[in-house]
Amino acid sequence: MKTNNTFAYELMMFYAEELHWSEQKMGSLFQLSVKERFIVNLLYLIDHLGLDKENVLKAELTKTDLAAYIGTTYETMHRVISDMENENILIFSGKRIKIADLEKLKLDFV
Repeated sequence: MKTNNTFAYELMMFYAEELHWSEQKMGSLFQLSVKERFIVNLLYLIDHLGLDKENVLKAELTKTDLAAYIGTTYETMHRVISDMENENILIFSGKRIKIADLEKLKLDFV
């Protein structure tokens, strides 16, 4: 790190971004609805893990996993996902999450 200032700077910026994300996530647990928390975290996963060519998230997550991740119950997560499926925003199949309309997903949060 002493010899490569650019690397040290990039590493510091990476950790600063991760810290910022953690602070946002903790604050959002109290201020956002379950649907908004789900959208924020889903967009985070999309940005960091990506989508395949069929717009499927490159990670397999169950509704139980998602509920634990955003701090809610399975039943509430099931309702939120069902609502979003009815709005043709996403398609949840087993452990696969297909994003049917990314723009609509982003607009739901704004």
